[in-house]
Amino acid sequence: MRYTHTTVIGKYEHTFCVVYSDNMWSEPVRVSHYWPIIEQDLIREQDIGKPARDAGGGVYSYRLGEQSFSGWVSVHLRNGSATKPIHTEEHPLPKPKLRVETRYSDARWQKLLQSKGWVNI
Repeated sequence: MRYTHTTVIGKYEHTFCVVYSDNMWSEPVRVSHYWPIIEQDLIREQDIGKPARDAGGGVYSYRLGEQSFSGWVSVHLRNGSATKPIHTEEHPLPKPKLRVETRYSDARWQKLLQSKGWVNI
């Protein structure tokens, strides 16, 4: 099973954030929530877009470099796990251009194959 969510370091206006994005379950829309982090955390512009891992309790960690020996940085949401998003975006997921029947189900586009039935695209 392929997961549809991502968590990355991002920025909304002038505030560094943890950005959590996921597809809606029943309609083709991707929703992104921007959770602000504590400003003392040492985040750089070049860290934007790096994948982040939930460490629990409103703490997220991301790797500084691409190598396995690269260090990790932890950032803290402003109000811990009770932090509310400062911004939410919704983006439609366009229907794939295929010659077979398609549908959106279980947070994914699917196509109908005569031999297998509905399969994820």
